Amino acid sequence: MGTAEVIDRFNAVFHEHDPAALDAVLHDDVVLDLIEGGSLEGREAAGSYWKKIAEADGTFEVEAVHIAGEFATIPWTYHFPGGHSRGVNLTHVRDGVVVRSTGYSREN
Repeated sequence: MGTAEVIDRFNAVFHEHDPAALDAVLHDDVVLDLIEGGSLEGREAAGSYWKKIAEADGTFEVEAVHIAGEFATIPWTYHFPGGHSRGVNLTHVRDGVVVRSTGYSREN
């Protein structure tokens, strides 16, 4: 599975509010660099964080997906009750799974 397909599947988790689909696209040792600082390591820790977002009442609007080999840059807007935030994820895909993702955002 190539980078674009992995990113499409990853994004679908949040669009479709389907957290169960997340495990299939995460490496066992995935690293999630948190927007708030720090990081979570491993499928269980990072997956738990992402699953909460996938189950939440908000919706992601992916503005574009830019692929460069194993790397994807994904600017987005997250709409939630009472507001929205804009951000970008920098995601590394290797061997058909996400191995690292770093997010940056600002609330509007």
